Amino acid sequence: MWIIVKAVWIVVSDWFKSKVIEPIKKNFELLKSVVSTIFKVLWTTVKSVWAVVSGWFKDHVTTPIKNAFSSAKESIQKAFSAAKTAVIGVWNSVSSWFKEHVTTPIKNAFSKMKESSS
Repeated sequence: MWIIVKAVWIVVSDWFKSKVIEPIKKNFELLKSVVSTIFKVLWTTVKSVWAVVSGWFKDHVTTPIKNAFSSAKESIQKAFSAAKTAVIGVWNSVSSWFKEHVTTPIKNAFSKMKESSS
């Protein structure tokens, strides 16, 4: 009986391997190859599209924003520099006037008082 089971198994296992296992294996290998190729093509397409989109985005969005902020920064720096110059000019005028009309006359008055008391 065991000999019959072994003989049947040999025939059946060879048939099962050649008619079922090998075709399934070949189909999965083919599927793997097709899916791999599809993803390679998709990835190449995505990279190509991204190169175009990112270039456009850089040229039409990020660079103009960067340039606008750079221009605004320069304008603000010029405005603050002009304001500083104006404040310094006003301060110099006010301090000169104050010295000429307030502190120097007071100093002179105290000097005269000191001289007359000595």
